[in-house]
Amino acid sequence: MDNHKILDKVKGALYGVAIGDAMGAPLEFMSKEDIADKYGTVTEMIGGGWMNLEKGQTTDDTSLSLAVARGVLASPDNPIESVGREFIAWQAQRPADIGATCDGAIHKALELASDAKSPSSDDWFKAATLIADDNEGRSGGNGALMRSVYPGLFYAQEDTAVNWSVQIARMTHDDALSSHIVAVYTRLIFNFVRHSDEQEALNYLLQVIDRDLKDELPAQIKSSTWCVDTLNVALYYMLRKQSFEDILVSVVNDGDDSDTAGSVSGSLAGAMYGYSSIPTRWVEALDPEICRALDELTLKAANQLEI
Repeated sequence: MDNHKILDKVKGALYGVAIGDAMGAPLEFMSKEDIADKYGTVTEMIGGGWMNLEKGQTTDDTSLSLAVARGVLASPDNPIESVGREFIAWQAQRPADIGATCDGAIHKALELASDAKSPSSDDWFKAATLIADDNEGRSGGNGALMRSVYPGLFYAQEDTAVNWSVQIARMTHDDALSSHIVAVYTRLIFNFVRHSDEQEALNYLLQVIDRDLKDELPAQIKSSTWCVDTLNVALYYMLRKQSFEDILVSVVNDGDDSDTAGSVSGSLAGAMYGYSSIPTRWVEALDPEICRALDELTLKAANQLEI
């Protein structure tokens, strides 16, 4: 596959996170029926929602994906502590949409740290375990999955990408199923970017579902905050729709946790179909600062892959 197409797919995956986030966020917590009654079918950036967002505004899904990317770039050989510093800086901004598991793990890591500004890797993993104990094992939410796109784009070796993606997930979500779903997602991102033929990528997706997910994916399709549901809704529409736009419109109009479902679906669809497949009107609705950050991260991932 030529370098231009790989670059297009890397950029598509990164922009897919932000586009899916901004499309889905105004519909978050609404039912599919309520969306249909109020809007019909949402095909444009609309703004609003429970956070009263501007049109094209993104949420924690994008912010934390950028935080992970910056942390990986700062220390690619062992990014845990550098990613952790990004998490702490983000939490200090008091975001309205911070998830309870992430929030608790960041607070706990800071409590455990001997250096109050920079918890160690051990501090992060211990904090996540303590939070999982406190919430009686309910750390299988999609808060780790939603931020996991960059390792699959940046690292040249698949096993390395999966390892760091899972370790970064475990900083806040000490849950075996969450780690498994993050690993599968990372392999999909890694391989979609490298498959030039869309049918080849879809065949790979079917193999992954049969090999790694056949016992996990529920029959019911819904975009809840559970990591399995989030990946399930993304894969359901990936297999049934033939374009970035059709996939994302279908996902966000299902409602519920629509921003994270949109982010995960958008990154996968972007990795498969490329940035060139994303409607220009959606890109133009994003904050220019977000676009600049995504462009920079695209080039840095491409440089690492020697594109």
